[in-house]
Amino acid sequence: MAAVLSATPGLLKIVDVAGTRAFIAQLGAASPAHRQAQILTQLRLLADTRISGDDRLHILETLRDTALEAQNVRSRDYWGKPVPFDSNTREIFERSIALWRVLADAYESLIADMAEAAPDLAEHAEIICYRALRFTGFAMAAHNRAYHAIPGAFWEQLHRLYAFAENAEVTDIPVAEGIGSTSTVNLAYLQIVLAQRAHPDSLSLLQINTVDRALAQWVALGRLSREPVNTNRDFALAVDLGSAQGARRVKSLQGDNLRYLDLEQISDKLRQTAVALKTQNPDRLGLGPIPREACEKLMLALHANWLTPGTAREEERKPVSFNVLVSSTLAAMHYNISGKPFSPPD
Repeated sequence: MAAVLSATPGLLKIVDVAGTRAFIAQLGAASPAHRQAQILTQLRLLADTRISGDDRLHILETLRDTALEAQNVRSRDYWGKPVPFDSNTREIFERSIALWRVLADAYESLIADMAEAAPDLAEHAEIICYRALRFTGFAMAAHNRAYHAIPGAFWEQLHRLYAFAENAEVTDIPVAEGIGSTSTVNLAYLQIVLAQRAHPDSLSLLQINTVDRALAQWVALGRLSREPVNTNRDFALAVDLGSAQGARRVKSLQGDNLRYLDLEQISDKLRQTAVALKTQNPDRLGLGPIPREACEKLMLALHANWLTPGTAREEERKPVSFNVLVSSTLAAMHYNISGKPFSPPD
């Protein structure tokens, strides 16, 4: 059993793989809220220990599926709910985001261990980077489905993880993702970038799901490059790895830390899909249960967001705050419009 050197004795249950499996078994009869809260508590305690990097990686890998299941169940309680949230919905949302963050941070903390106490972890660099990047992406997607703005810190973490994977030369090494499925850091990063470039804050949950289905099929057709792609700067997209933002038009970016998006084959696929939708149901094309006309409009919107210059206006939102006065009676409405007390006609 791994030694626990700093967590409160007796509270940390996930001290090794066996302890983690026992903890998961104990969660079986718990409510979704309790499962989520317990996983969050255990991961926070784990972060305060000095359990070796290799042991922590195995603990996280053992707990991962259970954490994903708990998050998926709780997401139904805040996705698409009217904003601003009531206190109960906000608590669920904030706890869900906290768990995504602590999962991403737990994997990212292993990167520091590679350079210090656990250099052998470098053998698993692709897994560590991929998991951390994916959990960061899940936190961003949760904000999308709750119609909340994504904090810049999420983009900073995403870019930081991708940059490390690049330097470690592990961006294209396959990582197991579910039964019989693999992905890579490159594909996961590009999928997150394109999903956010689709401007999900302006889409319905059904449309967001359709974009996710499309990207799951198409993302392998795109690529990232250190060199500008052969396309008009008005059209081309790039990300600045030193920024707190997602993909933007190249003409709006400067610096030597850019990665350019080559979306030529995705452009071809979008056109093919638009043609296919004239005669086929979106569900048969793997795009889910969305009406055909709505799907056609969504494909046009994706083409505009990913591949055409549009208005050249950056979609930047800034926080604002002001007081709102609500008039609940006819007399109050009359007074606020005219400035005079309401008098009923004779």
